[in-house]
Amino acid sequence: MLRRRCVVVGTADRPLDASALRDWAHAVVSDLILHIDEINRLNVFPVADSDTGVNMLFTMRAAVVEADLHANSQADAEDVARVAAALAAGAR
Repeated sequence: MLRRRCVVVGTADRPLDASALRDWAHAVVSDLILHIDEINRLNVFPVADSDTGVNMLFTMRAAVVEADLHANSQADAEDVARVAAALAAGAR
């Protein structure tokens, strides 16, 4: 059974910036790895081929790689745009 966890990525003390987005993406990848078999069994969309979790993991890993490549950048908006583009490119 999936354990529920809440990851807060933007607060008054910590704005939603590229660093927070990167932390969130790493948390998502960790949780996907932990629950990939269960997610695969859900087999929700778009085809019944039991790879929903694998596809989600590949998509999020693409975003994490891109975010980590630019981790020391000061251009938050550009970093977020890169992560969004990587999510789209990594979607399977």
